[in-house]
Amino acid sequence: MRIQVFFLLFGLSISSFLYAQSEAQKTIQKLRDQVQRQKRKIEELEKKYQQLYRNYRRVLLKNLEYKYENTKLFQALKKIQQKLKHLQRQLSKPLPKPKPKREGFGTKVKKVFKKIWGIFRPKRPSPKPESGRGGPPSPKDISQNRIAHRYATWAIQEWGKGNYNSALRYLGYAIQHDSKNDKLFLLKGKIYYESKDFSNAIQSFTKAISLNFRNGEAYYFRAICYMYTKKYTQAIQDFSTTLRLRPNDPKAYSYRGYLHLITKRYSAAASDLKRAVELDPKNKMNYYNLACVYSLLGQSRTAIVYLKQAIKHGYNDFDKIKTDPDLENARKDPLFPSVFKRQWH
Repeated sequence: MRIQVFFLLFGLSISSFLYAQSEAQKTIQKLRDQVQRQKRKIEELEKKYQQLYRNYRRVLLKNLEYKYENTKLFQALKKIQQKLKHLQRQLSKPLPKPKPKREGFGTKVKKVFKKIWGIFRPKRPSPKPESGRGGPPSPKDISQNRIAHRYATWAIQEWGKGNYNSALRYLGYAIQHDSKNDKLFLLKGKIYYESKDFSNAIQSFTKAISLNFRNGEAYYFRAICYMYTKKYTQAIQDFSTTLRLRPNDPKAYSYRGYLHLITKRYSAAASDLKRAVELDPKNKMNYYNLACVYSLLGQSRTAIVYLKQAIKHGYNDFDKIKTDPDLENARKDPLFPSVFKRQWH
């Protein structure tokens, strides 16, 4: 009897434990659901708060702008803007032609005497024109826009003085008024090129080419920039396009021949340098580069002939001739010392 009572009590305790465990799980699930609902409510409240904050900020900014518009400072700025617009309109108008001065009786008599003196005076020969210098070009026909043309002329003047930063600043103003003019970008690239900023120069030359794909000068200067940055294949491509647009340009032939020599395309280098010699027979470096090409090809006698021509036209760096590795085959020739006998004493 005792054993039956024990098992009955044991079964009751287990059933009560299982019932309590299931009730606890249910209460925990209810609590979890309540927490999730509260989280969702909090997220919705946060979204509403953000929207209200944005609306409040917009209203505040509008009120501030309205207050700022009514201030005296804003009115003064408006007047300055109106004055600037008026000045731009005046600058865009064509300038009035100057009125011709009235000539007096004395000036008329002087002109008559000058004409008579010019008839009987012996004519002097007119002086020869001076050779054109390098550097900044003349500001003719840069832009049809008057404001851009003026800024471009100021940029060229500053470039001539050596003030590259101020020249670039003036060119920036000119490009703002005439943004589709390839000549302005070409001028900007030249200034960058002279200041040895080759990456910016390449960018401005590419912009000029995109505006006018027949601008041979932009291709030429971009090729030189590629050459200085050791991008030889791109430089050769630009020199070849330059020669398509300007087929009688000796500098493009000489540069392309030099690049072919660097990249070990000796036959192409020889043809380009020969063409450069035909177009410009006074350039000593073309003869020297031809001598290097023929020495590398193994034709030492022709290399010596071109070295003679280089020395004849003013090449005098004899230490380089002695040590240049491209002329090694020519130096092995027995006629090599006799050619430079006078210069080496």
